[in-house]
Amino acid sequence: MQMEKGILSEELGVRSEELEIRLLGERLQIVRLPVGASIPPEVWSGELCCVTQTPDELSLVVAEAVWDWCQGDGSPDTAVSERTVPADTPADTFIEKGWRAFQIVGQLDFGLVGVIARVSALLAAQDIPIFVVSTYNTDYILIKENNVPKAVDALRSCYTVSQ
Repeated sequence: MQMEKGILSEELGVRSEELEIRLLGERLQIVRLPVGASIPPEVWSGELCCVTQTPDELSLVVAEAVWDWCQGDGSPDTAVSERTVPADTPADTFIEKGWRAFQIVGQLDFGLVGVIARVSALLAAQDIPIFVVSTYNTDYILIKENNVPKAVDALRSCYTVSQ
């Protein structure tokens, strides 16, 4: 899918080609814990950490190197059912390893429209699934590590991509 470069928000005057997307260095894992589970303090030391709690779950995005519950071979292609976790890990814990994050560089105005829609459309056109994390300042688009080269190529069609 070829997307034309252009204005994302007329009022804010931000053009897509003016946005930079940076691939972060750490491999990440997405972890689902039962509500109320304790979070080890080590999770806060990674390059990116996200903790979200709802009435149904506690979800974390953390660096694999910082908080590695997985006792499998570490391969991003190892099926979840083939992984084991230490005995003290809650039974409802699910771990999905092998993610990388692209950061939209800089602070995005809350009035800016279409950034994630445009990025996700570029990646969807290449059959690349995404997991999105938003912060007060910016957005992060997580993809499986094996899709990084294809994602970089797709994103470079409209953005400056740095690694």
